[in-house]
Amino acid sequence: MRILFVTEYFPTSSYITTGGVERRVLSLAKAFSESHHVIVLAANTVKCGEKEIDGLTVVRCGPKRSYTSTGSFIQR
Repeated sequence: MRILFVTEYFPTSSYITTGGVERRVLSLAKAFSESHHVIVLAANTVKCGEKEIDGLTVVRCGPKRSYTSTGSFIQR
Protein backbone atom coordinates (compact mmCIF):
# COMPACT_ATOMS: atom_id res chain seq x y z
CA MET A 1 0.00 0.00 0.00
CA ARG A 2 1.15 3.58 -0.61
CA ILE A 3 0.83 6.00 2.30
CA LEU A 4 1.23 9.79 2.13
CA PHE A 5 1.92 11.88 5.23
CA VAL A 6 1.26 15.61 4.83
CA THR A 7 2.82 17.76 7.54
CA GLU A 8 4.01 21.33 7.86
CA TYR A 9 7.39 20.51 9.37
CA PHE A 10 9.39 17.32 9.11
CA PRO A 11 12.85 16.70 10.59
CA THR A 12 15.91 17.42 8.48
CA SER A 13 17.42 14.17 9.76
CA SER A 14 16.22 11.27 11.87
CA TYR A 15 18.28 12.53 14.81
CA ILE A 16 17.16 16.17 15.02
CA THR A 17 13.55 17.14 15.69
CA THR A 18 12.19 20.47 16.88
CA GLY A 19 8.89 19.31 18.35
CA GLY A 20 6.63 16.48 19.41
CA VAL A 21 4.55 16.43 16.24
CA GLU A 22 7.68 16.03 14.10
CA ARG A 23 8.88 13.15 16.28
CA ARG A 24 5.45 11.48 16.12
CA VAL A 25 5.11 11.77 12.33
CA LEU A 26 8.67 10.46 11.92
CA SER A 27 7.95 7.49 14.21
CA LEU A 28 4.66 6.65 12.45
CA ALA A 29 6.15 6.99 8.99
CA LYS A 30 9.10 4.75 9.92
CA ALA A 31 6.76 2.14 11.41
CA PHE A 32 4.52 2.12 8.32
CA SER A 33 7.51 2.01 5.96
CA GLU A 34 8.44 -1.45 7.22
CA SER A 35 5.60 -2.94 5.16
CA HIS A 36 4.38 -0.07 2.95
CA HIS A 37 5.72 2.57 0.57
CA VAL A 38 5.69 5.89 2.49
CA ILE A 39 6.10 9.42 1.13
CA VAL A 40 6.18 12.51 3.36
CA LEU A 41 5.08 15.88 1.95
CA ALA A 42 6.40 18.78 4.04
CA ALA A 43 7.18 22.50 3.89
CA ASN A 44 10.44 23.59 2.31
CA THR A 45 12.61 24.91 5.13
CA VAL A 46 15.94 26.71 4.90
CA LYS A 47 17.86 23.70 6.24
CA CYS A 48 16.17 21.06 4.08
CA GLY A 49 18.45 18.14 4.71
CA GLU A 50 18.18 14.91 2.75
CA LYS A 51 15.45 13.88 0.34
CA GLU A 52 15.46 10.45 1.94
CA ILE A 53 15.52 9.89 5.70
CA ASP A 54 15.75 6.33 7.01
CA GLY A 55 14.20 4.95 3.82
CA LEU A 56 11.39 7.53 3.76
CA THR A 57 10.97 9.68 0.65
CA VAL A 58 10.58 13.32 1.73
CA VAL A 59 9.16 15.81 -0.77
CA ARG A 60 9.53 19.43 0.29
CA CYS A 61 7.37 22.03 -1.43
CA GLY A 62 6.74 25.76 -1.40
CA PRO A 63 9.16 28.64 -0.92
CA LYS A 64 12.12 28.17 1.42
CA ARG A 65 11.48 29.62 4.86
CA SER A 66 12.77 29.43 8.39
CA TYR A 67 11.18 27.26 11.06
CA THR A 68 8.59 29.14 13.11
CA SER A 69 5.61 28.27 15.26
CA THR A 70 4.19 31.79 15.19
CA GLY A 71 2.71 33.97 12.49
CA SER A 72 -0.20 33.88 10.15
CA PHE A 73 -1.56 30.48 9.19
CA ILE A 74 -2.06 31.73 5.63
CA GLN A 75 1.61 32.78 5.35
CA ARG A 76 2.80 29.47 6.75
